[in-house]
Amino acid sequence: MAEWKKVIVSGSEADLAHVSASGNIDVVGTITAARVNTALGGVLEDGNGIANFSYDGSAAATVTVDLDGSTLSLGSSGVKVADGGVDTTQLASNAVTTAKITDANVTLAKIANAAANTVIVRDANSSGVLSAKAVTNTQILIGDGTGFTAAALSGDVTMTNAGAVTIADDAVETSMIGDEQVTLAKLAHAAANTVLVRDANSAGDPSFKAVTNTQILIGDGTGFTAAALSGDVTMTNAGAVTIANGAVETAMIADNAVDGDKLADDITVAGALTVVGGASASFFSSSGEIVTQGNIITTSGSFSGDGSNLTGVAAASVNIDGLSDYNAQTLHQSQDHFMVSDNGTEKKINFSDLEDSIFANISGDATVAGGGALTIANTAVETAMIADDAVDADKLAANAVVNASIASNAAIAHSKLAALASTKVLVGNGSNVATAVALSGDVTMDNAGAVTIANTAVETAMIAADAVTAAKLADDAVVTANIVDANVTTAKIANDAVTGDKLANDITIANDLTVTRDLIVNGTSVTVNTANLNVEDPFILLKSGSSNTTDSGIIFGGSTGTANSGKAIIWDASYNSNDGRLAVSTTAVAGDATANFGAGTAGYYVAGVFEGSEADVATAKSDHAGNIRIESSEIYIYV
Repeated sequence: MAEWKKVIVSGSEADLAHVSASGNIDVVGTITAARVNTALGGVLEDGNGIANFSYDGSAAATVTVDLDGSTLSLGSSGVKVADGGVDTTQLASNAVTTAKITDANVTLAKIANAAANTVIVRDANSSGVLSAKAVTNTQILIGDGTGFTAAALSGDVTMTNAGAVTIADDAVETSMIGDEQVTLAKLAHAAANTVLVRDANSAGDPSFKAVTNTQILIGDGTGFTAAALSGDVTMTNAGAVTIANGAVETAMIADNAVDGDKLADDITVAGALTVVGGASASFFSSSGEIVTQGNIITTSGSFSGDGSNLTGVAAASVNIDGLSDYNAQTLHQSQDHFMVSDNGTEKKINFSDLEDSIFANISGDATVAGGGALTIANTAVETAMIADDAVDADKLAANAVVNASIASNAAIAHSKLAALASTKVLVGNGSNVATAVALSGDVTMDNAGAVTIANTAVETAMIAADAVTAAKLADDAVVTANIVDANVTTAKIANDAVTGDKLANDITIANDLTVTRDLIVNGTSVTVNTANLNVEDPFILLKSGSSNTTDSGIIFGGSTGTANSGKAIIWDASYNSNDGRLAVSTTAVAGDATANFGAGTAGYYVAGVFEGSEADVATAKSDHAGNIRIESSEIYIYV
């Protein structure tokens, strides 16, 4: 076992284990047993490796310590524990405390074996002894304030032992979803021609309601009914409403709403025709007979006229002032007569003849058939003939109001429009019919009119030239592909803006490069092709940032006659259990070498000189073979 050996020089004192000589050994003074450090037992006797030694055998010269050199040995400082002399048998229980262990020297191999699939933790809310916590398949460690719980994710999410997390079906509830985050694309596909509604009179899940050709949605108090208009009106799928023939009944028409223009050219009055007020020629005209099944005229006024057209009638006979009133409610068709002048000849006609004659002469907007049936001609009732506000909704046929019917300044209130679902707008469909749809695609809109442009929706062609100012660009938005080649000038680059990440992988600087701060190179090699290298730093750090115990050093290139190779000065980091030692490699070392230095024929270690005690040199880890120690002017070598 290596130890410090004293180098005998003139004036030195030494404890010798064995002295031999071909001649005599002259001793000046006295050699005592205490001066001899050896593996002797019992009493030191002459002939124990010492030639011509004279020993008087006195008690003072008795060696009483048995030193075998493996556990205890004698040195210049007295009895000491030999290197490697203490093993587990020499250590008492609990003898090695934290203070006895050098920092960062307990490797994982020195820790007691742990059970399979465990983690070393302090499983308590106070400092203390570590323990092994079992973590089985898919489990994770969860702090609970009093230690750790090993448990697998469950409930809304689960996780495999590869870290893949799965959200359970129906686990995502409404409160977990941000407002306006469920787009139409996230909804399940709907059947063709359906509308999403809540088809019930209570809150709950919406459903899709089928709306077929010409149908509309009608609220019924318990949901919706999809039905086509029928009965008095029908409607096409283009929205055209038609009032059925005969659907408009008398009760549906407001009083005084039908004037002459509204009557057909030929009409038949089945009952009495009553005129309130005077009856003049302008009231009746007919090219044929006016026929009625009742009285033609009942009036609360009087006939007016000068009678100049009455011929062949004695004045007295037409003077009716003195006649009695005709109290019958109706005239008899054949028994009641009228007097007429037939081309100057007065004749009588019965009431039926008079009706037919009158009805026959009625034409234009209305006609009266024999028997008195009055018919208003189609399109005869014009707007001017209808009183204001006389035609209400009940008078209108289905699909009767078209665009041309609405005044340009009508200012129709929004409340008059059909209900429009939240967020929907009216858009003409392929049939040119306004249809309620929600904005989708590149933009969406909420029910407050706020329009949101979808991510990535704005394409280059949509942006006007020079419309994107610097304020419109997000940070880090402009990438290399957006910049025209050779258009970034020096003035465009802010001070300290060009970081290492912005530089190309390979760059060449034609002129001087001055680095005013640290130069950090994260690569595999740095090549400096210069005639002279001047380094101001008095210390050069090799293996910066590396914590492993591999070797490092300086290679003197060309010293072996081969490029990128040479003899080297090496720090052997693993020497003597990682104490480390400087060595000289006498064999070639490649510039990209990674293997550790091997002693022997590969080179030699550099010896050092330490000044101090044996304990000091051990602390300094200089107790290596070949090193020299100087203490109190004495010289020792470690061999």
